[in-house]
Amino acid sequence: MGAMLRRTGPGPAIPALLFLVAVVLLVPAPATSLSLAWESAIGGPGDEGLAWLAPLPDGGLLLAGNTSTDASGGSDILLVRTGDGGAAVQTARFGTGPVREQASAGVLFPDGGAAIAGVAKSGARAPALHLLRVDPRLDLLWERTYPAASGLDAAYGVARLADGGLLVLAGRSTGGLPSLLLIRLEPDGSEEWRRTLVSRPGLARAGLLARLPDGGFLVAGADDRALQHDLDLFVVRLDNEGRSLWERSYPDPASNALPSAVGTATGRVVVVAGAAEGLDGLRMFATALDPFGRAAWTWAGSPVDGPVEVGAVVLVDDSCLVIGSSAVLRGEAPHLALIELGQDGTERSRYHAPADAGAERGRAAAVMEGRIVLGIEARSEWTHGTDLLLRSVSIVEGPATVATVATRTPDRSPARTISSPNESETGTPSAPLSLLAGLGACGAAAFLIRRR
Repeated sequence: MGAMLRRTGPGPAIPALLFLVAVVLLVPAPATSLSLAWESAIGGPGDEGLAWLAPLPDGGLLLAGNTSTDASGGSDILLVRTGDGGAAVQTARFGTGPVREQASAGVLFPDGGAAIAGVAKSGARAPALHLLRVDPRLDLLWERTYPAASGLDAAYGVARLADGGLLVLAGRSTGGLPSLLLIRLEPDGSEEWRRTLVSRPGLARAGLLARLPDGGFLVAGADDRALQHDLDLFVVRLDNEGRSLWERSYPDPASNALPSAVGTATGRVVVVAGAAEGLDGLRMFATALDPFGRAAWTWAGSPVDGPVEVGAVVLVDDSCLVIGSSAVLRGEAPHLALIELGQDGTERSRYHAPADAGAERGRAAAVMEGRIVLGIEARSEWTHGTDLLLRSVSIVEGPATVATVATRTPDRSPARTISSPNESETGTPSAPLSLLAGLGACGAAAFLIRRR
């Protein structure tokens, strides 16, 4: 079995404090373990959700998600720029009166700006495709909402094109057969063309769009072509202009597969992952594809009786990391899970948070300087609603080492600038504390990793 990532909850929340904590990771000589570098939390009195994150050239991160805090429509799109220790240094929110807006995907531009794809819902109307573009300062460059009459009611992915334009993967579930559509936008947000990529009965409301390192794009989805309540994975390969080159299907009569994450790396296979439902329960799955769409290997996790979700796939060195959440018992809250697979799909190790860590969903991930930053939606007795957590970890041989972790209680105030992780928000260096000295009373997060 793998290892366990255990977090003890903090004590009473102390607003506007940044803690610098020395965390001891105790491992009784496992083959591998997780080494934790830092953790930070972002949140308000309401609920925050995470859709996407990407590393910035300066060592920080850019996050796109949603917030219900002070959102008159119930949800606004939230963008957060962090420093190299995960602390928020700038935030921006985008919302229009009573309209409910939610981010689904994002793409980074070379200058640090970004484009975000999501949906906007007004009252009883159906959701409508919503797009926006920001500069490196998170100032709005343009924003576009498609009319509800267009039938475009889902955003599954957005990719940057060579000329600064965008390729958007959108969904349509009304006005005919369910469909996946590609939309090509100019750099100013104007639409150049729109094409129906897939339109057939049994098409699931799911989709992924990924730029391939060697050129072109990959679209993944699921459908029940025989209308037998059996969802199968399919992928479509596109050229650099969004034209379809080929389509492959991966039928599995024993389960319903719904893809939710894709990972790519130069000169390596593409891995599509998600959740699958079989007669014995729900499980995570991952399928590796070669450049021609042939399945190199398929991995399936152990079945569980509760909810299962995959939020991200990361290919790093000779490993494939599947990040998500899983509950063992029906009705139980989902817990963060990280599975390390080898080049042949063999499961090497498994790390997960125990039940007393609260509900934690692994939603996104990125590689930064050899470490993996996990983007997590967390809800526990110490959070006010659902907050966003960022954790920087790496898989190391042998016992884990002492890690210095910058963490703070979730930000409950309006958008503001946070100091570097080596200083408190008053500018005074925070004193290191020992894990064994009772960190729970200090409002800091602690981690214990052990072999099961």
